[in-house]
Amino acid sequence: AGRKALSSEFREFVKSRGLAGELKSLLRTRLVQEFRRRDGKTKENKAIDMSLRTKALISLIGDYLKRTSRGLSLSVLLPDYGLSTSDILSGDDISQALGLRDSYLPHNEGHPLLVNIVDALRSATEAPGTEGTCVSVQTDPPEAFLTLEEKLRALEDAAATPARNNDEDRHGRLEERMLR
Repeated sequence: AGRKALSSEFREFVKSRGLAGELKSLLRTRLVQEFRRRDGKTKENKAIDMSLRTKALISLIGDYLKRTSRGLSLSVLLPDYGLSTSDILSGDDISQALGLRDSYLPHNEGHPLLVNIVDALRSATEAPGTEGTCVSVQTDPPEAFLTLEEKLRALEDAAATPARNNDEDRHGRLEERMLR
């Protein structure tokens, strides 16, 4: 009975301190390392073979998992590559290893570096001021100001015009003729 009480008290202590996730993570890491050691694949051999770019990419993902409170996922990822949390590169080291310039990245300390990179890519691919605007020149024909749907409808009508002279394609639309 004393053993059950001690076990129960220990369980409550671990839960109250939030140590359960860390202990599970540590156990997973140690198990993976032990299996690798038995197979002859030690952590040291794996780390030597890893390129800086690979380590930077894993660190980028690891930083994201750590900052989004995904410690359990991180505890599976890192041992798979023979790394530990102390092996994760800093944001500056990741940027340098991947050849990213700080001037291109929005520097938001509250967000993971991966989110900053995605935001920078998104803003780089969006042309400034082109959202919902029609780009045309004064010398363009009036059709230049039509929406895409209006342009497609005009194209369809123009393609159907020659068919009006033919009796069997009298009222054929572009879709009908494409199906034939």
